[in-house]
Formats: sequence, structure tokens, C-alpha cells
Amino acid sequence: MAIIQKMIRLAGSKGSEEIVAIFDSCSTYSCIHPDLAEKLEVALPLPKPIDFSTAKEGERLTATERSGHPRRLCRTSTESS
Repeated sequence: MAIIQKMIRLAGSKGSEEIVAIFDSCSTYSCIHPDLAEKLEVALPLPKPIDFSTAKEGERLTATERSGHPRRLCRTSTESS
């Protein structure tokens, strides 16, 4: 597994923004904060939520929406147990 940090520009139907992104070479999805997702793109609901575990013990993410972009950035909320 490799983790890479890089400055990138995200662009959506509502605008664009330059951010520092962290990439995990073993990840299946790319997720962004709900506020940034709302600012950049019109969100589309997922057919059913997708739950993710995080590296922080007891913390999970749930994706409920996606962007219209082919790479399907997920909008998530955080839950701690």
C-alpha cells in the first residue's frame, strides 16, 4: 500500500477548487467532504448507502450520494461508535 499526498484541482458543474488530496493505492473509492461536494457538483443519490471503515478505530463513513462524474466521487458522513 502506498499513500500519496498531492495538490489537485477538483472541478464540477458548479465550479472548481484546488485542494490537498491524499491517495491510497489500495482504495476502491474516492470520497470528499459533503460541504466541498455540494460546492462543486450536483449530488445524485446512491441506490443504497455504502458503508466504509476508516483507519481510526470505531469510526465509519457512510456514502449516500455521488457526483455525476464518471469516477463517482462519494459524498460521506462520519459516524463514531
